Amino acid sequence: MELDNEKKSVDDLGFANSSEMTSKNSAFGRELVKLEQTNNISEDLQETIVEKESEEEINAVLNDWNWGAFSMPIFWGVNNNLPWITYVNAALYLVIFICIFIADDTLRLLIVFFSTLFGILIRLYILCEGNRLSWNKRSEDMDIKTFANYQKYWNLRGSIFIFSIIFYFLFDLFA
Repeated sequence: MELDNEKKSVDDLGFANSSEMTSKNSAFGRELVKLEQTNNISEDLQETIVEKESEEEINAVLNDWNWGAFSMPIFWGVNNNLPWITYVNAALYLVIFICIFIADDTLRLLIVFFSTLFGILIRLYILCEGNRLSWNKRSEDMDIKTFANYQKYWNLRGSIFIFSIIFYFLFDLFA
């Protein structure tokens, strides 16, 4: 009796015999495997697109100039965990301050000139590469959007600092 019920259920599905059912199942299985492979490929493609977009976003942020690093290197170096920038700039200010007490004018002029030149070169370097230097230290702590907002804050502070110095000198020149 059970065998007749199974035959009827197979017959109800529209299969003439079990071999046709097996071939239909295997065809369905092959289609299912193809669909899964296509789905896996599309997921991999989506991951690649997301990685490419995030790489482009990271490169866009890292290639920006950093006016905060340029105008306030000591404070920027401390806040971005780059102590060598702080130490180099503090040493340059100290050398220039010590030059006040040197009696020989030529030596004083040479020391101030070369330390100022070196300071300008360091500042130009961190103006161009400051975001990249900071990202290398902070990439584990924060995502790229938080990092970009943090550096925008420094860019704003640096720009305000630079414009206030320019305004001060222009005001002093014409007053």
